[in-house]
Amino acid sequence: MAKIAIPVRNGSGSATLDSRFARAPYIAVCDTDGNDMEFVQNSISVEHGAGPRMVQFLADKGVEALVVVNIGENALKAAKMAGIRVYRADDGAKLQDILAKFNSNELEEIH
Repeated sequence: MAKIAIPVRNGSGSATLDSRFARAPYIAVCDTDGNDMEFVQNSISVEHGAGPRMVQFLADKGVEALVVVNIGENALKAAKMAGIRVYRADDGAKLQDILAKFNSNELEEIH
């Protein structure tokens, strides 16, 4: 079972994917079956370098996969260095739908 992170618009089980990876209001950190779910309020407020800082925060939480709409080059590089695999999903996708697609290998991996 992998730990997955998803930037979301609110801190509830009905949350939807936010297109702003490191600037999303919340990050859902959950196991892939969706049973253990934590919503972390995003406290990173730097003007530059938010992506790599968020990746470090996720790595420290033991995250192994990240689902985003888009990700900057520096954040993607940081994720690769941290051993976090990055996947793409549609803006506004429901959290539960993302988990289902992740578990059935339907999400595109970003390299």
